[in-house]
Amino acid sequence: MYWFEFGGNKIGRLYIEGPEAEEFPKWRLVGKYKNEFPCHFTLIYVNGGACGSKELKELAGNKNLGTFFLLGGMGNNCQQFIDKNIVTKAPMISEKSFFAAVCVRASHIYTFGGYENMEKVQLKCCQSYSIDKDRWYGNEDMQLNEARSQCSACLFDDSLIFVFGGYNKEVGTLSSIERVELKTRKITSLEIKMTVPLRRFSSVKISATKVLLLGGVARLSKDSDAVFCFDVDQQETTSGA
Repeated sequence: MYWFEFGGNKIGRLYIEGPEAEEFPKWRLVGKYKNEFPCHFTLIYVNGGACGSKELKELAGNKNLGTFFLLGGMGNNCQQFIDKNIVTKAPMISEKSFFAAVCVRASHIYTFGGYENMEKVQLKCCQSYSIDKDRWYGNEDMQLNEARSQCSACLFDDSLIFVFGGYNKEVGTLSSIERVELKTRKITSLEIKMTVPLRRFSSVKISATKVLLLGGVARLSKDSDAVFCFDVDQQETTSGA
């Protein structure tokens, strides 16, 4: 796991264990970027696919596996951390921050919502990026049903993504969930809601039917230390802590 400093140039790495008689896990400074990273960028790890995907072995030789993308923030930045270097790629279509993103099969990155830095509004857009072609796509035919920033997105399989929560200035912190089907390019709002409205949290698939929602900020800017479980088959969200 790597860490890239908002508005600075430091690059850190998390070490789980080591030969030294020190406490682990621990962060270590492993490099410095010659320029400064933007603030509030979205960080994407290229891991090949969703948890449990049977196709991951087919991508073993892909040079992009294990790399990171730093997207957006203050500007339309698109940078890849590969072979211990920061490589500038094609700029994003628009300047935005606080958006969710996932990577599919180490070939495409999909972004959802966000905050438009010039107009200062939440967004419905679902732009995508081809890693191999180094090209961005607007996908005007794919729009979220509710404009949102600070949301979380989880890749469930190669053609299905869930977008959770976030923030909308007209509504406040959101509890809504949207289902994104890449093959049909269809986005639908689910009837089920999250147990509590959340923003700035993480979502991760842990089994063939379940997604965990971790931490975040609830309404009235209260930090959340709760863990919730979204069951895709049962279409319900329950509290785990």
